[in-house]
Amino acid sequence: MKRRAPWFRPVGPALAAIVLAATACGPDVPAPTGPTWITTHVSRTVVGTTTTNYVGAWTDLDWASTLQVDTGAGGSGTASLLLFPRSGPGNSTLGSPQTITPTVSPALFGPIGGHVIGLPGTVNGNPAIEFFKRTAGTWGSAGLFNLPANQQVAAMTDAWLVTRDVPINAGVEAHVYLFPLDTSGPAVVVGSATTLGPDPAWPLALREGFGGPGAAIDGDLLVVGAQGQFSPTPGGARVFRATGSVWAPVLSLGASPTGPNNYARAVAVDDGPSIDRIALGPQADGISSVEVFADSGSGFTLEQTIVRDPGDPDEFQGLLFGNGLAIDGDLLAVTARAVLVPSAQVGHADVKVGYVQLFRKGATWAREAEVPVFTNPASPGTVSSLPFKLQAAGNHVAVLVFVTPDPPPGCTFPCFNFGVEAWSIDRTG
Repeated sequence: MKRRAPWFRPVGPALAAIVLAATACGPDVPAPTGPTWITTHVSRTVVGTTTTNYVGAWTDLDWASTLQVDTGAGGSGTASLLLFPRSGPGNSTLGSPQTITPTVSPALFGPIGGHVIGLPGTVNGNPAIEFFKRTAGTWGSAGLFNLPANQQVAAMTDAWLVTRDVPINAGVEAHVYLFPLDTSGPAVVVGSATTLGPDPAWPLALREGFGGPGAAIDGDLLVVGAQGQFSPTPGGARVFRATGSVWAPVLSLGASPTGPNNYARAVAVDDGPSIDRIALGPQADGISSVEVFADSGSGFTLEQTIVRDPGDPDEFQGLLFGNGLAIDGDLLAVTARAVLVPSAQVGHADVKVGYVQLFRKGATWAREAEVPVFTNPASPGTVSSLPFKLQAAGNHVAVLVFVTPDPPPGCTFPCFNFGVEAWSIDRTG
C-alpha cells in the first residue's frame, strides 16, 4: 500500500494512503453559456520524487485559500497555507499568495471558516485547530485550540466552531459540539461547548452516525447529517437554531424506513436576511436530486427538488450529483456529473473528469451555468479528477477536487493512491 505522510489524518478507508501536495495557474476555462464564470486552479504536480498537492479550498469575497503540501519519497511532508488576494472584475482574479507555515499538522480538508480561517489537524498527535486572522491586509496565526480526544472539526464560522464525535464502537450514540468563538481580539478565544444529539426517535444505527456525513453552519442555523455508521440505515438530517446562545432542534428530516441510505450525505445552509435555506443531497438511491428547504419565518418547508438533467451525459449515471453542495444567498453550487476527456499523455486512456453546476434562485431555482473543474486534455498520469467538497461566498465557489493518479508500479487493489487540488470558480460580472 502506498505510504501516507505521517501528518495526514485519514477520514475513510478509501483515503488511507493519499499522497498530498501545488503551483498557481492562470484562468482556465470560461463557462460555455450564460453569465461569465471563470476558473483558476492550483494543480497537483509531481517533479522528481516530490509530489505537491493543494489540500482543501476556501473563499470569502476578498480572498481564496488552500494548503500546499510537498511530499518526498520517504513519505514525510511540509505544509504551507496559501492566501490569495482577489482583484479584477467581480474579484475573480487571484493575486500572488501570502504564505504561512502552520503549527498544526493539517488534516485532509484544509482551511475552513468565514472571515477567520481555521485549519484542522493535530499537534503532537492530538486533535487541534489553528486559527488565522487578517490584520491590515496581512494574515497571521491567531492561536491554537486543542480539541477533546476523539473529536474532529466539522464546520466553522466567525462565531462558532462545530466538532463531532469520531465513531469508535457500535451501540454508542454520537454527538456534535458547538464552541462559541470570540474573534474580536488578536487571538481567537474558544468558549465552553454545547452538546447536541440526534433525534431520539431515530434508530440506534442512525444515531451512531450522527455528524458522520458532516455539518453546515451559518449564522444561527446548523444542519447535521447522519448516516448508518456500523450498519446500513436510511440517512437523516437534524436542523438546529440558536436563540441567543441557546441551540435547540427545529426539524428532523429523512430516516424513513423506506428511505435511501445516502439521504443527507451532503448538507449546506444559508442564514439569509429574510429567508433561511438548507440543501440536502443526494436524495435517493437511483434518483439524483437535491432538496432545498426554505424558512421565511414560519418554519422550514420544501421549496424545490432539483433533479439531475437525464439528458446530461454522465459516466456515473447521476451518482456524483449532489454529493457536494454549497449555498450562499441566491446561489447554489452542486457537484454534477463526469465525462471522459483525452489525456495529455500520448497513449494514455481517457480520463474521467467532473463538473460543478451553479443554480440561481429567481421564481424557481434554475441552472445558470455548468463549469468544468478539469483541464482538457487532462493532466498526464491521471485516472480521474472529480469535484468533492464545495464552499460558496457571493459569486465565488471554492472546490476541492480529488485527483486519482495512475497507480505506481506494484500497486494493486486494495492499494489506493489519491491526490487533491484546489479550484476557484468565479463570476466576473
